[in-house]
Amino acid sequence: MTTTPAAPATNRPATDLPTGAGPVTVRRYWVEVQGARHTPERLLEYMLTHLDRVSPNLLARFTHEQGRMRAPQLGDTYHIQMLLLRPAYVRLEARSDLTVRLRTLRPHPESGWIEYRVHPQGPGHYRIEIESRVRSSNALDRAAYLLGVSFAQRLTWEITMRRVARASGGHVIRNGQSTEEHAWPLDPSFPRGTLR
Repeated sequence: MTTTPAAPATNRPATDLPTGAGPVTVRRYWVEVQGARHTPERLLEYMLTHLDRVSPNLLARFTHEQGRMRAPQLGDTYHIQMLLLRPAYVRLEARSDLTVRLRTLRPHPESGWIEYRVHPQGPGHYRIEIESRVRSSNALDRAAYLLGVSFAQRLTWEITMRRVARASGGHVIRNGQSTEEHAWPLDPSFPRGTLR
């Protein structure tokens, strides 16, 4: 798997786990689809190109800052307006055929990354995943997460997964989600994600 470093498209600084506060939160949302009519690569491209359609706009409205007239490229940024939260930004940092990684940018309420993945399980049979590995950006963001933002976030990603599954042309046979918290700093043996 190869990645290309993303050239910053804006002057917003990237954030990462060391710049955050509190524990590392690892969230995974997944759906397994059978009978998909699109290739895994095309499905991932659709998800990335149409984040504004697959995400529930009331909860999280994505806007591709470089416009919809071209496919997303490394370094592109997305503005996210989240329900009851300040505006947030992410940058397309890395990609392979079946995975893309978005890096959080200031003033996102979390510091870290989000990966979208499609894992072929057989012809027309895919496991579609969203994984985020983040820390709250500050103590106030951590309090907001604990007081209800976590519920809105979970709902956002679950709706997104259902919409991507529908776009695949197949039907859902399984789905799930998990949330883990790990003390900071992470143990060096902790897995680093799909894209390095």
